[in-house]
Order: sequence, then C-alpha cells, then structure tokens
Amino acid sequence: MISKQYVLDFINSHDYDVRKSHNARWIDQKCTPDVVMIVADCVLHYSYEKNEPFTRTDIWRCQYAEENVHDIFRKPSVHDKNAESEYDKFFSQPLKLLAYAGVLNEQKGTPDGKQIKTNFYTVADIEVLKFIAARELNSLYFVTEYISKVLSDSGLTPDFEAFFDEQTPEAMDALRHSFFSFTQKNTPVNGDLECGRIFTKIINPLAFSRNLRGTERGAISKQAIGYADLMYNRNNFRDLLVNKPKGVTRQEYAQQLPDMPNDGYIKLMSIKSKQYLKEYNDQFRASVTEHNDDIEVNGLGVHVHHIFPEAVFPEISAYLENLIVLTPTQHLTHAHPMGKTRVIDPAYQHQLILSKINRIRENLSDSDPGLLNMCEPGYDFNNLLYVLSTGLEDESINDIASGDYDSLIAAVNAHYQAAWY
Repeated sequence: MISKQYVLDFINSHDYDVRKSHNARWIDQKCTPDVVMIVADCVLHYSYEKNEPFTRTDIWRCQYAEENVHDIFRKPSVHDKNAESEYDKFFSQPLKLLAYAGVLNEQKGTPDGKQIKTNFYTVADIEVLKFIAARELNSLYFVTEYISKVLSDSGLTPDFEAFFDEQTPEAMDALRHSFFSFTQKNTPVNGDLECGRIFTKIINPLAFSRNLRGTERGAISKQAIGYADLMYNRNNFRDLLVNKPKGVTRQEYAQQLPDMPNDGYIKLMSIKSKQYLKEYNDQFRASVTEHNDDIEVNGLGVHVHHIFPEAVFPEISAYLENLIVLTPTQHLTHAHPMGKTRVIDPAYQHQLILSKINRIRENLSDSDPGLLNMCEPGYDFNNLLYVLSTGLEDESINDIASGDYDSLIAAVNAHYQAAWY
C-alpha cells in the first residue's frame, strides 16, 4: 500500500507534454475511472499469473476479465465475436492511458523485436498499478492528478482555469475551441467529434474535484458534475436516491427505481474496500482490532465486518466508513451472534459505530497520518454522515456540521436509546 505522495511523485516525475509526444491517446472515450480501475485490475491479475509481456487481447480474454467485466459492466462475454470492436476500445484505451502515464511500458512489435502492428505491454510500476486497481476512488484520484499534469506540461492549464473561474456558456465555447485547436494541431486527430469525446473525459474529473460545472452533451452542464457523471457504470446509489421522498425508506424507494447498480458491481466494490481497509490496518495499525472491548483488547483484526449489512444496505457496502476490522471472536460471536452472519446484534452494532467514529476522528486528526494522508482518498466525514444516516435511516444526521463528532455521537446514542426504550 503506497501513499498519496508516492503517486504524486510518480506523476510529477514524467513529462506528459502532448506538444512533444503528439500522442492523442493519452486519454480517450472509455477512460472513465471505473473502467481504468478494472482494466488495471485485470492487468494486475494477468501479470501475477503470467510474468510476461501481454497484449490488449490477452487482457480482455483472461479469466479474470471474463468473470468481472461480463457481469459488472453488463457486457456480452469477452469471447463473443460480435463484441470484439467494443472490447477493443474498452481495454485498449485504458491500456494506452496507463502506458502514456508510465504505469505500463508499451512496445510496438513482439518482445523479440519482430515488427508487427500489435502493441505489447509490461508493468513499469507495480505499486501505482496496485493503487489504481485497489478502488474506484483511487482510480479517480490518479486519473484526476494525471490529467492535471498533462494539461500543465502541455501549456493548457490557463485555458481550463479560465473556464472554471467564469463558468459560463461563452467560457465553455472558448475552452472547447482552444482544446480542439490544440489537439488538431499537435496530434493526428482532426475531427471535432473525436475531440469532443476526449474533451469530456478531461474536463469533468477536474470539474468534479472542484465541485463545479463541466460539460454535458457538448455544452456547459446545468449542475456541478456528480460522481456518477464520471463513470461508465453511471447508476450510483447516492445520486439515484437523492430525490427520495421523506417518510419513505431507502429500501422502499430503491424498489421503485427502474435501473439500480447491478449486484456484480456492488459485490466487487465491497470486496475491494474490505481488502483495502484490511491492508491499511495490517500496515499502519499492526493488525490490531479497531474495536477495543473487554473481549479482546489487543486481539489481531483479521476479519472485516460490515457494520450495516451489505444485503440490507448495498448502497453503503463499499464505504470504508461502514467497515470495521475485528477479531474472529468479535466478528462471529458478538457482531453476528452464534456465527449467524445474517443476524446483527443491535447493542454490539451500537458499540462498533462508536468505535468506528473514534477511529475516523483519530485518523483525520492532525496528530495521526492515517488513511487521509497515507492512502488517498481515505475517510471522509461527509461519507460518515451518509453511512450513518442511511444505516440508521435518520436523515437528520446529514444536517450535523462537518467535523462535529460530539453531536454525531450524541445522535447515534439517542437513536439506540429510542430503539431500546
């Protein structure tokens, strides 16, 4: 597990000036953070299994891609002949991005020097590749910082900053014109349609990171760019549930929505978040349980537990703020009485929530480096409010001021006191 600074140092060590490389494929239409993440993950699994150069076809036909891409992105089998054109873009475009960024090495022709049109790849920095593959949010962070560096090296930053300062249709038109002209002058791309597809994948991650408007259907977006706007899998629980009527539970409202995120995607994101937290806890907390109680004060945490069950609350299943590292006894005897994983002990759940709040408070304080600095993006207080308001089905929790842990603890205690009495 590497730090945010490692990733930044890696990016800053490269010269991404498009005026020098004339490479139009430094980013492309399929290079959304979730697709870059899953392609990086496929490369990671393939390179572990076969320590040899690979092509895009090797990656899209590997078993891991078949098991995940087919279900998660609701695509045909990776072996479907009719889907080859789509899969070519789906895998080749993120591979090109990773190669331009320096995460992969790219060579045209076979490793032994035979001249053919096929590109062969090898892993250049395994740690950065692991970082990108670890979670969707990691991939978003990498892609955003990478885009910023390419624009800076290419002399395009002032044009984009001018738009972010003004946020008007006229400023958007001026930015599109300057970017299209730059791309057509310095790369083989010569059509406005292709420029527009690339432009969207550049401006919107930057707009999201600033909570500003970006582009939608070739014009300035009506609202600030949302998280789901950046993804290939656009259906996002948080965005879909934002208009939920008061008095209706999230579970009831979710059943009324026509197209929720699919189960395969939810499961993979949950697994990745659990692996991520476990690795962090092993590396930076000496594998100690996150919940200190009379059962095992210093026990080793080898299980990662959903405070609010994944089956009941899939919308928060991948949030670090809903996960806590426990010992086997804490997990299978107390969090789940009698080892029944579908059963939750409410009293113990209350204790785990308080422990998780305290771990997050310690983690985000200046005195503890924690996930915030060690592994961007880490914990987030607003995400904590969202997790608790969802799991406790108490929307008033979202009104608690950022960083007000005492009020949050009071609200949690009040919820469980009301439930018991």
